[in-house]
Amino acid sequence: MGAPTTSTSTAPSSSPSPPTSNNNLICPACNTPYPPSTHNVAYPLVEVFSPSNEPLFKTKVCYHRNIHWRCIQTQLARQCVEKQLAHPRDRASSTIARLTITVCASRLNLFDSLPNAVAPPADWKRLIQTDEEWGAKLKMSQTEGTDGSWSIMNELPSNYVLVHYHNFSNLKVAVNNVHNALERDEDTNQYILILGLPESVSKRLLDEDAPFGNIHVRLVLDGTSAVIKIPSAIHEACTSEIMFEIKMNCCNMGTPAADVMLGGTTTHKRLNGQRAKQPDQCLWPTGRQPLAGNPQGWPTLVIETGVSESLSHLQEDARWWFENSMGETRIVLVISINRTRRSIIIQKWQLAPPATPSPLTRSRINQIRTQPPPRVQQAVNLQQPYVAQEVDISPAGISGSPLVLDFHAVLDRPPRGNEADIVIPASVLLRCTRSV
Repeated sequence: MGAPTTSTSTAPSSSPSPPTSNNNLICPACNTPYPPSTHNVAYPLVEVFSPSNEPLFKTKVCYHRNIHWRCIQTQLARQCVEKQLAHPRDRASSTIARLTITVCASRLNLFDSLPNAVAPPADWKRLIQTDEEWGAKLKMSQTEGTDGSWSIMNELPSNYVLVHYHNFSNLKVAVNNVHNALERDEDTNQYILILGLPESVSKRLLDEDAPFGNIHVRLVLDGTSAVIKIPSAIHEACTSEIMFEIKMNCCNMGTPAADVMLGGTTTHKRLNGQRAKQPDQCLWPTGRQPLAGNPQGWPTLVIETGVSESLSHLQEDARWWFENSMGETRIVLVISINRTRRSIIIQKWQLAPPATPSPLTRSRINQIRTQPPPRVQQAVNLQQPYVAQEVDISPAGISGSPLVLDFHAVLDRPPRGNEADIVIPASVLLRCTRSV
């Protein structure tokens, strides 16, 4: 995602007085004194916008011609963290680097107006160009280990819709608009980011079967923020058919149908209740199924599906399942659909064995990709998710098939009798994705 853009207005005349020490001004961000010559301190009101030009918030920043350039970023970054628009590790990063403010009715670019003594480093333009991610810049790479945890804004497509919650009617309008746009173009945006969500509304979204009537949605909740994903008809058809084939494959080997329960879009929550998520489809083996008063367990297999532009975010969805289940979710199938090109990418994500050296290099991945997913819990800071298999489907053909799922990892028990690994051949995958 791109860096946030900003628009500004002059601060009210009642701005608070700046902190001082020995008659010198103290920087509010780094607590170092400014030169005695500092003057014309102002507290302009800065309005910050998302990459899609939706207003995020307004705040005052301490500004004058000798201010340290990174301290402006820090002031805004703190606001973003407090408002859950960025991860705490981005508190002083260069992700909030393009700032234009109004001082004394004159529009100034901070980077051009600062004196050389406190100007940004010579390569600040390079820093901005290579660090334009809004929020945590974390990708689940096939060649490098992961070094951070999931965040609700990680890798959202740049054209997502931002909603500041005011009432449920406004949220319904946003859902209807995105749904209608998807019906016209199934390769367009399908995500809505909601900020300032009251607890009562979060509960309603989680508990009601159809909070938006006939429009089906998938919800991710993190405190007072949420992301709604609206699936298209093709999206749901591909997901359902692939999971159905997985179950039928098991049954054809003699596995009792009751051992393979499909969970659909059932909500899964962390114990602290601050995070919750609905998959596109999931599978519970015996022992994890919510039957006869037994608590709902984590699914061993999850499917997350979306348009091609959202592939990076779908990979972050995979991270969510691994982290919040502590590795009890064994496999996440990420399905990326491009209707325009009539192509599909299916990625099988799993965790590396606990003893695997970090970072994950390509050679290490090649050594472990044929191994089954670990069947043990893993702490978040020790997890290394990676793509163990990728299947590409296009008008030119199919590569990377058959899709193979480890039976023991999915069914949570060793195979018996005629049971073996679940194998979905190319012909079946083509049939499942024929609607694209």
